[in-house]
Amino acid sequence: MKVDDMQHILAIISYKMTHALKCTVDLLKNDMDIVIHVDAKSDIKQYDSIKEFVTFTEERIDVRWGHYSQILAMLVLLKYMKSKEKYHYISIISESDIPLKTGKEINTFLTLHKGKEFIGMVSNEQMSDFEYDKLKYNYPDFCFSKRGIFKKIYRGTKVYRFFKNARYYSLPPLRKGSQWFTISREFTDWIIGYLDKHPDYQEAFCHSYCGDELFFQTLLAISPFQERVMNNKDDCLMGGRYIIWEADKTSPCDLFAEKVLEYRKEAESALFFRKVSEESDFDVYMHLLNKL
Repeated sequence: MKVDDMQHILAIISYKMTHALKCTVDLLKNDMDIVIHVDAKSDIKQYDSIKEFVTFTEERIDVRWGHYSQILAMLVLLKYMKSKEKYHYISIISESDIPLKTGKEINTFLTLHKGKEFIGMVSNEQMSDFEYDKLKYNYPDFCFSKRGIFKKIYRGTKVYRFFKNARYYSLPPLRKGSQWFTISREFTDWIIGYLDKHPDYQEAFCHSYCGDELFFQTLLAISPFQERVMNNKDDCLMGGRYIIWEADKTSPCDLFAEKVLEYRKEAESALFFRKVSEESDFDVYMHLLNKL
């Protein structure tokens, strides 16, 4: 396949307009199609400055952090890709991510590695007991506030263990990884086909906690596409993403757009980086990448 023949769609989950999102669209709009899922709670008019360069999904989910709605939003984007026959790859990012490579570099990379999947998955040894608990038990809505005394009590006292998920034991062995990935049309089609045939799988995640980090990796592990994953000890780099984590591993550190050349040296195989601070110098970022 020639680089110019690579059809890659960038799919963005967004709840607000950001400088990072504007830069991403400006940088990539001539090299790939861009589709955005805008949170149902958000005013879509804030995206007017980019609307002529992107497509917005008709279906909009009310997305909450760590909630099943995160999975639903991702499925909206995967189904959009499946409905368009021309695409070879889809990359899912947020409005806090920006490209580590130019559009042409991304398409060249995917052309050279066509047939590979870029989705992170940690080893079984790296799965803690709480990773299993995220799906083994049901979590009420108050657990999905980033702050809240009820959430702290519910998790801290492990009250959730009284609310077992009856569907948990019918699931395949769980696997975990980053929810930001780049996958092929073939794997996308396989995912949607599997969910159509096994609705109980998706239902098992309806009351999970941060199930978006388990949903797609568990499917990957039972699919024929596991052998196509680009291996790396870092599950984020496996997914083509450069992310630096806080010491407690619960949140990503802020990265700065103007350091893009430094990050490129540290993660040559990554396509995007996150989480990008809105205090970044985006003019410098655009100047640096446009020179490449």
